[in-house]
Amino acid sequence: MRALSAVIALFLLNGAMSEGSNCTDEFCENQLSPELLLKYKVNVPADTTVEACDGCTVSMELIYDAEAWVSIGFSTDGQ
Repeated sequence: MRALSAVIALFLLNGAMSEGSNCTDEFCENQLSPELLLKYKVNVPADTTVEACDGCTVSMELIYDAEAWVSIGFSTDGQ
């Protein structure tokens, strides 16, 4: 599970850092569709680095401007 946490954190960090944001300091936003907004922040413990990301977690908020069931899923193979 630790490796998966690192993969998720680094994936999100790489996407956010390329846009000039730092998603370890503040929530980043990704407008997935006109009605669907994803806010996320990578939580890096004080005893690790972003590169190692040992024990990192991700905080997320998914906002849908309508009525529906929404979910978030993770995959180790990118699918």
